[in-house]
Parts: sequence; structure tokens; C-alpha cells
Amino acid sequence: HGVDTVDVVGLATDHCVRATALDAAKEGFRTRVLLDLTAGVARGTTDRALTELREAGVELSGKPVVA
Repeated sequence: HGVDTVDVVGLATDHCVRATALDAAKEGFRTRVLLDLTAGVARGTTDRALTELREAGVELSGKPVVA
């Protein structure tokens, strides 16, 4: 289908967004989380999720938001 990049947005950064981005990266897609279009549930879990995403090679753009 010619898809090579996945942009992930939505709620919550530290749960569904995290899982979706990690799955996409694992499948070999260039994966970007657009942080201005996401929000985390809690600061601690959001910070841990962002670290995990960076370590998995996911690109992060924008500033993290916590609801």
C-alpha cells in the first residue's frame, strides 16, 4: 500500500498512544508521535512512556501535555 510512516495522535500519551507507536515501530514503520495532539494521564507515566518511545526509535515532536 506504500505506507512507510505512521503519525500517532490521541489520548492518552502514556497508554494507547504509547502502545500504538511501539507497535508501529516494531513493525518497521517510521513512527512519529505528535505531542501537541496528545495528552498524558499523569506526569510520571507520561515521562516513562516518552523515554520508552525514544529508546524504541520513535520520533517525538512538540511538547508533552498532561491532562
